Amino acid sequence: MNKYVKKAIRHTACLGARALNIAFERAVTVRGDTYMTPRNMNPVDYISLVLGRYERAELGMLQRHFKSAVNIIEVGANIGVLTRAAFETKLERNGRLICLEPNPDSKPSLLGNVLLNRRNGPQNYSFEFLQYALCAPSREGEAIFIQRNNLSSGLVGQVEKNSSDTSHIPVTTISLSSLLEQKNVTGRYSLICDAEGAEIPMMYEDGDALQNCDQILIELHHPDLTGQSVTPHDMLGRLKELGFHLKDQDTNTYYLNRDPV
Repeated sequence: MNKYVKKAIRHTACLGARALNIAFERAVTVRGDTYMTPRNMNPVDYISLVLGRYERAELGMLQRHFKSAVNIIEVGANIGVLTRAAFETKLERNGRLICLEPNPDSKPSLLGNVLLNRRNGPQNYSFEFLQYALCAPSREGEAIFIQRNNLSSGLVGQVEKNSSDTSHIPVTTISLSSLLEQKNVTGRYSLICDAEGAEIPMMYEDGDALQNCDQILIELHHPDLTGQSVTPHDMLGRLKELGFHLKDQDTNTYYLNRDPV
């Protein structure tokens, strides 16, 4: 039994009825890399991180296909595991990486994983964390509520429009087109997206915002998880209409770019 399995078993033994509120250790070392983790991280995802399986498909596809870029926008950055990999290996010198993440509890870990523990990366860069939830232009500026303890499994089915529960956090929404305008992203950019269903209105109602996007690494979820009728097949068809070509797929993770197949 390797040390990662032993570590996972040790932490699994601690899980109980209050598992989502367990105070996990703040730093986890996996195969030589140290990651900061929030104390209320989803326990299943925490164990996946300990085992080296967390965001495996996304990390593999990022390394295999994602081209280096001057501007990278990540929607749904979470605790920054994929963000850190993109920063260290895909952001060009003098590049800019903008992270959109609705849950403020992710911020300390995200900043720690990207900035404090990095071993390399561009010498000159711009990195920014924005606490917003992605939406269609028609819903811009609305407040939604997300579950505070739902750091890494925030599917739309778990997002509410109104809540009096103190465990919920009000978050302001923003569209991709407004984000590009506010941050003056006028040139070509690359997109990493794990928006837990919010990518659907982005594609269908804010498609013009993708005109300058060269490549997309995206998670697409089925209706039983998003609560919407649009399927991954439908979304891939929409992205094709917008000029993207599917290059690879691993489970529910897809890489598309504008190069001909």
